[in-house]
Amino acid sequence: MAPAVYVFDTVTCRCISHTVTKLVCESFAEFAARSAGEEEDGDPIGELVGFHDDEACLWLVLCEDDNARGMAMLARYHDSIYISSLCVSPAYRGGGGGSLLLRSASALAASLGLMKLSGSVDSEAASLRSFYTRLGAEHAAASQLCSTGAVAHNVRLEAPSGPATDGRVAVPGPLPDVLVRVWRQRRVDTAAKGASSAGVRAADT
Repeated sequence: MAPAVYVFDTVTCRCISHTVTKLVCESFAEFAARSAGEEEDGDPIGELVGFHDDEACLWLVLCEDDNARGMAMLARYHDSIYISSLCVSPAYRGGGGGSLLLRSASALAASLGLMKLSGSVDSEAASLRSFYTRLGAEHAAASQLCSTGAVAHNVRLEAPSGPATDGRVAVPGPLPDVLVRVWRQRRVDTAAKGASSAGVRAADT
């Protein structure tokens, strides 16, 4: 089955937080380190949302059959959609998944009457900047972001919505309920397997 992209809100994202968090941890080692052991006690989805409004956030997931292969977190601002996070599982990179997510975001923005997409990338990440510019993004501004005393130099990129899709990418449809149920059940099964393994280890000591 061909990959498909679906859209959902933050409320739904929290229902499938295990699937989203697992995907992001596979893609970003820094996030994995911060999120280790936090899924029960912490709020990894809240960390992804950051300073954005929950209600302004939209999430895209790239699916192959019933498996999540990539995701993007988008935030609506005035006349644009800001791409806050985008990732594809390492095992599935190089197959056009990232491009499909971006083109789907462009189609979604146009369908909502929003004029452009924007995002920020590390000024030293030449390959990432090249990836975005090949999809029509242009350099809009440079910014300095301070975090824990460090200064990060980012480049802001923008692209008009709609044209990036070239009419070939459909507006993402809503995430099917069946996928939500499947992913939530996998979380239950994973937790049960972990508890069983812990019981076996305890019995062996």
